[in-house]
Amino acid sequence: RRKIANRESAKRSKIRKKAEDAKLLSAAETLLQDSASMRKTITDLQKKVDTLYAENVKLRMKLGE
Repeated sequence: RRKIANRESAKRSKIRKKAEDAKLLSAAETLLQDSASMRKTITDLQKKVDTLYAENVKLRMKLGE
């Protein structure tokens, strides 16, 4: 009787662990996707900053003429 209870408990623990592992894997995948998206946003914003900076320099030079 006790052996059976231990076996069932171990089985439940395994099932819980698999579920937790799947949950963690899913969370990790989501974080990787978010990270990639944020990196792209940063790259796009940096390009915009560079463009605006160049435009600013150009306008300042025009004002100085």
